[in-house]
Amino acid sequence: MKNQTTLNHENPHIANVLLAAGGSDAGVLKRFMIEFFPFTELKKAGFFTKEMKGDYYAQAKRVCDFFGYKSVFEYGAKEIRCHLSGERPENNKEFITVIQSIYD
Repeated sequence: MKNQTTLNHENPHIANVLLAAGGSDAGVLKRFMIEFFPFTELKKAGFFTKEMKGDYYAQAKRVCDFFGYKSVFEYGAKEIRCHLSGERPENNKEFITVIQSIYD
């Protein structure tokens, strides 16, 4: 990963670019990554590498690079509404599916 050589003065083992992606609390990052990003399945899909196992900062950076986030904690922050045209509404219900923000 490029630009990881600039180390953070508070934690010299973690580069600034990784801290930006994953935040300063490694425990919070670990819990977030485990809850929302299943490592084994994403590794099988080629999204994560085997070297990333247990490296939650590298995983967070990969997520940020792929989705264009500044921080992995942006994942799931916005409510998503989508129209499902393949289904017929029951009892005149709307076609819209709403996926709530994970922070609500």
